Amino acid sequence: MAYDPKILIVDDDQSLCNSLRGFLSNQTAEILTAYDGREALELLGKNEIDLILLDMVMPETGGPQIIDYINSQGLMTSIIVMTGYPSTDSALESFRKGVYDYLRKPFDFDELTRTVENALNEKRLKYEKERAEEALREAHDELERRIEERTAELTKTNEQLRHEIERRKRADEELRAAHEELENRIEERTAELAEANEELRLEISERERMEEALRDSSEKL
Repeated sequence: MAYDPKILIVDDDQSLCNSLRGFLSNQTAEILTAYDGREALELLGKNEIDLILLDMVMPETGGPQIIDYINSQGLMTSIIVMTGYPSTDSALESFRKGVYDYLRKPFDFDELTRTVENALNEKRLKYEKERAEEALREAHDELERRIEERTAELTKTNEQLRHEIERRKRADEELRAAHEELENRIEERTAELAEANEELRLEISERERMEEALRDSSEKL
């Protein structure tokens, strides 16, 4: 998203206010004007103002009250003070309250331009830094989300693999048990067959002996 700053010019001298607006029209920014402090407070409440050019001395609501409002609301508005009645104390008090710069009327327009450009560049850099940090956070969150998804997938796969290993282990154990049972049955059957073969051999020998005796008896007869 491109950085589109808003500048608010506040001065009860309408001609000066409009002159400043025309002079700053070459800035890549939306420029708003207010001719008294009350109107300025309304605009600050409705808009995200990046930079305010603020006259300090105005009827009813003056510059100090507007500065206090900006600070109390935590607004990220840079403040350039414009005054025709400068003093060291007022300047120090303004800087203490976070004012970006302090210009004396009548001011040099080249100095004003540089001050405005520097303030906007500082805001732009801060905006770009915040966007970069936001993009970095989003990328980090996306990476974390993907890691969590991948971890969940791997956990599920590992669980399935564990079940498969256990199933195969049980199948191997059952196969070994069946093999051992078969071996035992083969041994038992082999022993039975050997015993039966021995009995059959003895029976055949007995029959052969009897047949031999029978032949001898027949020959005698």
